[in-house]
Amino acid sequence: MNKLFVVTTLVASMSIAAIASAKDYIRGDAGVAIPDRIHSAEYDRPDAAFVFDVGVGRVFTEKTRADITYTRFNDLKTSCKRPNCNASQKFSSNVFLVNGYYDVFKAYNIKHYLTAGAGAAFTQNQNYKAPNGAYQIGKDATTFAWTVGLGLNYPVTPQVALDLHYNYFNLGTAVRARGIDILPDGTAVNHGLRNKGRFSAHVIAAGIQFFY
Repeated sequence: MNKLFVVTTLVASMSIAAIASAKDYIRGDAGVAIPDRIHSAEYDRPDAAFVFDVGVGRVFTEKTRADITYTRFNDLKTSCKRPNCNASQKFSSNVFLVNGYYDVFKAYNIKHYLTAGAGAAFTQNQNYKAPNGAYQIGKDATTFAWTVGLGLNYPVTPQVALDLHYNYFNLGTAVRARGIDILPDGTAVNHGLRNKGRFSAHVIAAGIQFFY
């Protein structure tokens, strides 16, 4: 019983010490999203677009940390890839993730790390428009989202670090339209088909972290 008490006390003390020594931080990044071809018979590859994120996190050990982030994919645009089809659709996505980081090694004071995260994406889809004025009503989507990546982190001071990273994002079936054609004269034609496609993208971004 005494040994169990001693071990329990030591474990509790180490846990409290680890929590007390943890450092919190805030972060911000900006970069470019290079989308993959949307997995759908209807949509073509979206154009590259601006992306940014902000977050709050905590450093737990010399090699591990975690944060919660908000990422914005802004004003993406895709078009119809079928022959003789000039329709297009714009969409943006708000992504909330819980991320973990592990520093693989350190060289010249630069930390090389791996990261992975999971959460939810809330995508706003605008109308799917044709040149003749007809359109399909865009349908917003809430989907499971995940990311994996790697990066470089350079501490400038004990309170400030610069960060450069690559992430692959997968937002699931996020791009959608309701399949109801609104003709130029306002007539609605429900053809029973709903356009939808799975969206993923490669993101390269740089940012800064402030520790407190």
